[in-house]
Amino acid sequence: MQVCYNCGNEFPEENITREHIPAQNLFFGYGDEYKVNRLVVPACFDCNNQYSQIDQEIRDAIGVMNNGNDEQTELTRKSIKSIMRKKNWADRLYFSEGKVLSVDFSYDDFKKLHIKNFKGVFYAKYGRPLPKDFEVEIIAEGDEEDEKLMGIGKLFYDYVVENDKFLISGHEDIFMYNIKTMNPTDSEYVIDNGDIENSLCVIGVFVYHKNLCSIVIASKKEFLDGIKKRNR
Repeated sequence: MQVCYNCGNEFPEENITREHIPAQNLFFGYGDEYKVNRLVVPACFDCNNQYSQIDQEIRDAIGVMNNGNDEQTELTRKSIKSIMRKKNWADRLYFSEGKVLSVDFSYDDFKKLHIKNFKGVFYAKYGRPLPKDFEVEIIAEGDEEDEKLMGIGKLFYDYVVENDKFLISGHEDIFMYNIKTMNPTDSEYVIDNGDIENSLCVIGVFVYHKNLCSIVIASKKEFLDGIKKRNR
């Protein structure tokens, strides 16, 4: 029997697939040298398939944000085609003087994909699914107007990356990440000791194509409620 990284349920080996973190479409147009040592976790069929319809949201956003990176040429081309194929493409584009200024993307889809990647990274590091009594929230692109939330996000970001290198799945140009527990001590400090059940929270920082960053916080409900209360 194997445990699915996402739902946490056990399945016979024949009912388990392999989920790549991040999705393979972020590597579109890149050579094989960008695809080595990729993060792979066990997933049941349902969990592996449930994200297939929205996986392209992050890829399309990264393709659109391309600022002259030749390595992303094919990815950008694929992203534009994907956007233009959708029925609501005209409602998502904002023009000025005949040029596209911005493109709308689904924040809810982004959130689901960030949480998916968090659960995959969590499983890879701790060898178990995220506890079912933990809830997950994100601070990511689209939250910039909320100054308090971004301030909280910076504290978490600094805690995760301070004195620590990012880990890599495939290549640093595609996906960098790190994840830590935040455990209280007898002093005013917190430490990363891997004790999940007794942690205040578990924090992941993800950087996609050195362009898109998200911070994911997982904890029991009381801690997240406290963050939300401070943010009001």
